[in-house]
Amino acid sequence: MNTISLVGRLTKDTELSKTGGGISFCRFTVACKGKNKDPEGNIISDFFLCVAWRDKAEIISQYCKKGSQVHIIGNMASRSYEQNGISRQIWECNVNDIEFLGKPENDETLAKPVKEQITMTAVSDEDLPF
Repeated sequence: MNTISLVGRLTKDTELSKTGGGISFCRFTVACKGKNKDPEGNIISDFFLCVAWRDKAEIISQYCKKGSQVHIIGNMASRSYEQNGISRQIWECNVNDIEFLGKPENDETLAKPVKEQITMTAVSDEDLPF
């Protein structure tokens, strides 16, 4: 069975493209926090190349921007190509399902403090119903 589940954030905005046959697709990278740290104590992230096709590609390109947090379920696939006479092979996650988890980290509304008014009321043990 070839299934991968990723929770992370997009590293840049997505762009919708079409194949020569008119099929929509988009490629993007998801950064997932790892469990290991570098010598300076920083968490090491893993970066996964992802590709979505057809309706999923259109939805992702419409709603996901740099910093969007997502949960992706897909399968890993390798593909080969030639660049400047050199054969290369890469691994990509083919997106089967996606769940949008929250606002982008760089969303300005997250940086604004939320002001709530809390009124404290003195309550004695006699006021409690139990």
